[in-house]
Amino acid sequence: MYTVEDMLRIEDRGLQSLLVEIDIPTLATALVGTTADLQAKVRRNMSSRAQATLSEEIGLQGNVSSTKITDARKIIVTAMRKLE
Repeated sequence: MYTVEDMLRIEDRGLQSLLVEIDIPTLATALVGTTADLQAKVRRNMSSRAQATLSEEIGLQGNVSSTKITDARKIIVTAMRKLE
């Protein structure tokens, strides 16, 4: 079973393909509470414009419920399974 933290093990090209499948608001929500390493890897594999949008989205979120975070992470895990 995959978790969001498994994105750390994905090669850069694979991660880039995964990120194309996920909208920025969902990604921002899913990254809440993740490690700095994971967040840095995700940002490294995004265009500068997408990085700016992600930063803006994270800044707008405020307090996010655990249910919303879990739902966003499920979307990412589903996308990971599809790309496998």
